[in-house]
Amino acid sequence: MRVSPRLRLVYLLVLAVALGWMRNPWALLVLACFQLLLLTSAQIPIARLSQAGRRLRLFFLVILVSYLFVPVGPALDAWRSYALLGIDVQINLGGPLFALAMCARVLILVLASIWAREAGAPEEFAQAMRKLRIPQPLVLTIDGALALVAGGEPGHGGAERARARAAVGVPRMAPIPGLFQAWALPLIKKRTGRPLPARRPATRSC
Repeated sequence: MRVSPRLRLVYLLVLAVALGWMRNPWALLVLACFQLLLLTSAQIPIARLSQAGRRLRLFFLVILVSYLFVPVGPALDAWRSYALLGIDVQINLGGPLFALAMCARVLILVLASIWAREAGAPEEFAQAMRKLRIPQPLVLTIDGALALVAGGEPGHGGAERARARAAVGVPRMAPIPGLFQAWALPLIKKRTGRPLPARRPATRSC
């Protein structure tokens, strides 16, 4: 099923707003299943979903643990006291339920982002944002953020980003001093396949 990139962008924006108001867990479950159906219809590999899940698992774990110690509302709060190393620790057993709903919203939005960006050509999603008159710096930011969360590559490609940097006079790479340079430059070469810039010798001022 072919869906226009502009419609995919509008769907993603509407979904992001709707998830903020959605509280029913069954509605979240139905919406998650619908996202999986969209991904299947777009023939997006299951490996992409597992890759996104690996990126999010630590975030989800932190959210679940954090909500054991904070109130979430009278309807869900269920505080219990447990002895830990001789100290009474208050645990909110209702907190993880609230955290699960939050994690479900994030997961649904990530699945929708994968579908919106990868259901067509890589550059279509960015072009749709430009057609809606979204400023170019914001387009680069949104596309890069979605690629980071969803585990893909930015749809603009290196040439697009290079043109954006050249238009505003931003250098390709700022100097990276010290030990961080020794770690970062080989990683940059591995990711980009480009030769490393010559390392300038350190100079001392008298």
